[in-house]
Amino acid sequence: MIRIRMLSIVSLVIIASLLVSCAGNPYSCVTTLTGSKGPAAKVRAAKKLAGMKGDIYVDALVKALYDPHQRVIIAAADALGETGDPKAIPHLEKLLSDGRGDVSKAAASALSRIRDVSAAEALLRSDNSKYRSMGIDMLGRMQLPNSVPALAFILGDRDTGNRLAAVKILRRLGTEEATAALKRATQDPDAAVRAEAVKTLSSMEGSSAFVALSASSDNSIDLAKRIERLVLHFIEQDDLRSALAAEANSLARYMVYYCTNYVQQDMYSERDQKLTQLFFEDTPEIIVDEMELISSALLGRELTDIAQRHEADYVQPGRYTPRSFLAAVKDEGETNEMVIETIRYLEMVIAADSKSLVMVNGRQPSSRQYALMGLSFIDSAATAQALLKSASRNYYDFYIVRGLVDLGFRAKQALISASKAENAFVRSQAMLALAFLPDVSAIEPIAEEVLKTEADPIVRLHSQFVLYQAGRSEMFDEILKAAQSDETTTALRASYLLWYAAEPVPEDVLLMLLGHSDYRIRRRAGDVCAKKPIASAAIIDALVQLMDDKSKLVRISAAEALAAIDRPALPVLQDAASSSNRVIRKSAARALVTMGGDEAVRLLLKLLGDSSSAIRAFSAQSLGGLAIELGNLDIEEEVRTTLRGMLDTEKSTMALRGCIVSLGKLNDVASAKKIIKIMEREPETGKEAALALAMMLDDESVKKAVMLRFRKLDTAYMGFSPVHSSEEYRQLFFISYPAVVANEERARKRLRNVLMQGEFKDRIAAAEFMGRLLDRAFLKDLLKVAEYESKSLAPFDFRVRRAAQRAAIEILLAEDVEAPADR
Repeated sequence: MIRIRMLSIVSLVIIASLLVSCAGNPYSCVTTLTGSKGPAAKVRAAKKLAGMKGDIYVDALVKALYDPHQRVIIAAADALGETGDPKAIPHLEKLLSDGRGDVSKAAASALSRIRDVSAAEALLRSDNSKYRSMGIDMLGRMQLPNSVPALAFILGDRDTGNRLAAVKILRRLGTEEATAALKRATQDPDAAVRAEAVKTLSSMEGSSAFVALSASSDNSIDLAKRIERLVLHFIEQDDLRSALAAEANSLARYMVYYCTNYVQQDMYSERDQKLTQLFFEDTPEIIVDEMELISSALLGRELTDIAQRHEADYVQPGRYTPRSFLAAVKDEGETNEMVIETIRYLEMVIAADSKSLVMVNGRQPSSRQYALMGLSFIDSAATAQALLKSASRNYYDFYIVRGLVDLGFRAKQALISASKAENAFVRSQAMLALAFLPDVSAIEPIAEEVLKTEADPIVRLHSQFVLYQAGRSEMFDEILKAAQSDETTTALRASYLLWYAAEPVPEDVLLMLLGHSDYRIRRRAGDVCAKKPIASAAIIDALVQLMDDKSKLVRISAAEALAAIDRPALPVLQDAASSSNRVIRKSAARALVTMGGDEAVRLLLKLLGDSSSAIRAFSAQSLGGLAIELGNLDIEEEVRTTLRGMLDTEKSTMALRGCIVSLGKLNDVASAKKIIKIMEREPETGKEAALALAMMLDDESVKKAVMLRFRKLDTAYMGFSPVHSSEEYRQLFFISYPAVVANEERARKRLRNVLMQGEFKDRIAAAEFMGRLLDRAFLKDLLKVAEYESKSLAPFDFRVRRAAQRAAIEILLAEDVEAPADR
């Protein structure tokens, strides 16, 4: 018995010592894991090694991952997760696809605790969406800059929630690499992901964020607004090429949105009809005004430097347009990412060609037109390829040719390649644009080669024009023959080219074109007559007949042609001014204004008594400038007296506005008090009255009258809000403009008040006034309105923001004015 007890005691001691040895000595655990012990012992050993640092321990645990027993694998994976050693990552990743669910979960859990980007990447490569989500969560917790490639990878994940989570993490990183990844997210198929990417980029700093916004395929109004704000940003950064690109990008997005969404609402609603007409009528003018403003600023800022760096004979007025001239002498813009991405976006818009469902003034607006217009203003060789790719007989080729011509020699190679394109229309546009290049003689062999094989009549015609531009005068006869073609398209193209030709067009050909059945050809013939007038009775009679044409464009061309013929056309204009036909009288007035001279002024004075308020208004508004041009003091005084008298008798608001405009130009201080009273009686004359009074402030009596009226109104409506649209408050607003010119500080406050809270039209007028003043004190207010996001009707806000933006640009570009420091 004693012996048995002794053996038991010894055994217990040995077992206890072994257990103690294993607990205190990790090496014993390593031996257990790598040896032939049972699964229970290995599980206990793995748990003991959890969190242990050192290759020997990690290697033992990694080996245990390949154990045949599931319990051992799970324990080893859990221990490796606690250890956090990256060496285990590839081995754990293999277990993610293990068919045993508990094993793959353990491996995923272990990887999620290893603070290394590689561990997250392993999870992201899993087929299990939940595991990929764990990897994204890891990256979010770590927020390491080197995690961007992994997040960019997950942006292609099939799970929308995972992509959205990745975008949110990229937002927090805020690096340039993160911005580039977010750029990809703006193309995501899911609207929520796109919106989050756009929102993120909008809040980030750096030009790459702006580039990503410009490349986004999302056509929401919110994104259009955000890109619209970039115009001011780029102006302030002195990057006008990017400002132009942002302008084109933003406006194209507005058009795509409205063409595809807005006009699909209830178009039987009077409100929607008015808003649609407002937007589609005004947008082309806004686009042209805004882009030409920025283009002119670009020329104005850089012309001095260009002149200093190049020979004097290179700088020739009229040789190039601002954009093409700058492109010819300054090789910039090809690596401008903003420009490149905008071109890509506009190409996408053109290809989609989203159209509205509503007719506006007989036409169906198309976003393609506005995208082409935007392209035509962007100075980059890539523009040439984009324009040529967009060429189609069905759409707006004017913008294609204009853009290519303005690009000048930068489009040369693209045009030469396009002259051999399969599409005949593309070939024709390429040849036409080549004809306007500065060194057209170098293109002569190409045109000759085209004529040998070309069958299309328009391509042949444009090739002949190339040769004519190169000095081959015999080609003029070929153009004349084409103008007399029975095929309307050929005749139209030829009549267009006749305008550019230096030689006079024979009278019989002109008469035929003026009487053509196609209004476009009649218009072009009128333009030719205006440029190269022929004072024959037959031509004059033909033009007089066109003064009553159904097309307004034809009537305008005819009036300009008669004005160019000058005094020989006066007798027929006298008769036309007395015609019973109102349209003919209006055309006659237009011709007389263009012609000028004392006889024209006297005829226009008679038209001040016309039965048509539109003709009275047009004549009244034109007389002031014509009288000043004449330099005849007697006639100037007669015009003053007549217009001043009209202020007492005229009932038409339109005609009163015309009178006030001219009296302002004539600086007729005697009419100032009458103008103030009319402003009170007819608030719609307020804008013209404000501008006229501002021109007269050199006279102390006028200044006194203006300030007296302003202070009276300011006292009466000190706490009044312009939202109430009181007529009296509108008086205060309009009288504030000349008061600011007179250096009244309270008037500045009133202008600001209306800019922020007034009615739609008054807010626009307030912005315009501030732009005219070129006062840096208003810049902060204008910038705020230019970024203004209202929940009211978007087309109205669009116009207000554009007016504020334009005014801010004018102030920023004014001489010796810098951008505000807090911007």
